Amino acid sequence: MTLTRTPLQVKRGVDHFDWKVKIEVQGEGLVEATNSYQNLAPEKGYQSTVVLAQTKDNPNWTQSLTRTFYVHTAKGQYGRVFIDLAADSERPDTGLSIEAWLNPSGSRNLEFDEAKRFKP
Repeated sequence: MTLTRTPLQVKRGVDHFDWKVKIEVQGEGLVEATNSYQNLAPEKGYQSTVVLAQTKDNPNWTQSLTRTFYVHTAKGQYGRVFIDLAADSERPDTGLSIEAWLNPSGSRNLEFDEAKRFKP
């Protein structure tokens, strides 16, 4: 994942700025989740690279990105990735939170199996 921001340093909550995030995955890639039932990954439509951008003059400009994607890995596994990105940090770096679910069996079924919960 690569974030490009112009300018590099901004004033949080004040500046509007151009930014884009490029998400790359080895394997089949990513496809954005558009349905509310997210426990079955789609068979097709994956892209190895997804680019999302905001321009400072966009009337619907936002400094953040919150999206869910399905992933199909190079090993043939399916998963789901939740990304929460805040591009408006006053430092050159930024805030990023990622939650990921992966079915190691290769099945497109991403529903949690309580019987397989890790118990320390």
